[in-house]
Amino acid sequence: MLIIISGRPGSGKSSLAEHIAEKYRLRYISAGEMFRKIAKEHGFEPKGEEFLRFHRELEKNAELSRRIDKEVDMKIVAEAKKGNCVIEGWLAGHFVSKADVKIFLNVPLKIAAERIAKREKIKDSLRITIERERSFLRRVRREYNVNPNDVSRYDFVINTANLLQRDTEKIVDTIIQVIQ
Repeated sequence: MLIIISGRPGSGKSSLAEHIAEKYRLRYISAGEMFRKIAKEHGFEPKGEEFLRFHRELEKNAELSRRIDKEVDMKIVAEAKKGNCVIEGWLAGHFVSKADVKIFLNVPLKIAAERIAKREKIKDSLRITIERERSFLRRVRREYNVNPNDVSRYDFVINTANLLQRDTEKIVDTIIQVIQ
């Protein structure tokens, strides 16, 4: 089974993908974790203002950005070919063409920022989240000419704004049971 979970930061992708991996005994592949690991390798703390600075650095340095993004994208595609996994990442649905199900989690930016602030224990999260997302979107448009929020590639779109994590899990569990 191959399941793709996409959506903007703070939408609940990682939590949902971890739940799916555990419940259905699938490998868990996180594009976000890969990217955060690379940020650390380049000397940036992968949260808050430091992570924003890393995004800005990549936006300025197209060659480095291209190299890092391609590395993450190639790993995701390779893992998808192996199957038996859940892959989470904002662009995963654009790079993995065939999956048993592709789900996009949507959430308003303000709620996403609040969730990120809580998770990363940072202040000024709305500004940082907006700027980080804008930087990412500019890079994605430059490198791939795609809109990560284009949901036309997905089987299901779930707005997680007013859902508890367990509610989102129940909805997705029902979807998975139907496709199995």
